[in-house]
Amino acid sequence: MTLQASGVISFSNINTELQRSSTSLLSLNDTNARELANKPSGIISLSDFYGKTWLTADDAATWFVSNRDTAHNWVFGSSGDTRGVNNPYARYVSSATYSRSYSFSGVTSRWVTVVFTATDNGVSSISNIQVNGTTRSPTGTVYSTYSGGVETIQVYVHVELDIKSVTSTSMTWNFNSGNAGSWASTAVLPGKWTPSGQSGGYSVADNQIVIGSGGEGGDGPYYGISSAGGMNYHNFSAWWYNCGQLFMLANVTGSSKTWSANASSMRSGLYTFVEG
Repeated sequence: MTLQASGVISFSNINTELQRSSTSLLSLNDTNARELANKPSGIISLSDFYGKTWLTADDAATWFVSNRDTAHNWVFGSSGDTRGVNNPYARYVSSATYSRSYSFSGVTSRWVTVVFTATDNGVSSISNIQVNGTTRSPTGTVYSTYSGGVETIQVYVHVELDIKSVTSTSMTWNFNSGNAGSWASTAVLPGKWTPSGQSGGYSVADNQIVIGSGGEGGDGPYYGISSAGGMNYHNFSAWWYNCGQLFMLANVTGSSKTWSANASSMRSGLYTFVEG
């Protein structure tokens, strides 16, 4: 829920928003209290908590699942959890740019995490990352590897921004020019999430998210996920003299689940919620 925008705010109200017992001892200097008030330092008062929301891992993951057709998208759009396209997105060029526009609602966050993934016959880097038209430096690279005859790369960026304020993202990926397809995806997550790089299939705890990619070479459909393990997912494949996969799984089932990949060449980032 969200704290009131005016009137009296009590320590009990703040404890409840932080999902603690309403009678717990609380100092406004507590790390979580300062994070909720968005006052990392300096003088803090009860009025700093007006209208603030404490975003939890469950809130963020549930929102992402509900909005996955917009929040996780690729160059061909979503339109279903499994989709294959025999269509060249970019050929005979050395780079391509993928831009998306958004209009999000439903949760309030202090941070957003944006994940950019590209797969291609020779992709070398992701550059010119923009959020709301402002160029951002990657927070980190999750993987950059040769995968089943196709190069694949994933980077992510943390931006101190409410998810509802995100209106656009854009990236450019650079690759070998030639008669081969090239594809990319973007995921926008409310809150700050940190990844660990993985390959193949593995266990996903409740409220964790997997975003990945790969390649199998050849001209034909080949999907990255062979079993989603009961989780919500996107399983995209596109091909044109090479076959690339882009996929996502989100676990909001309340228990750990295991997914499996179609090949050990698949790469993915396992994202864990850190803070709202």
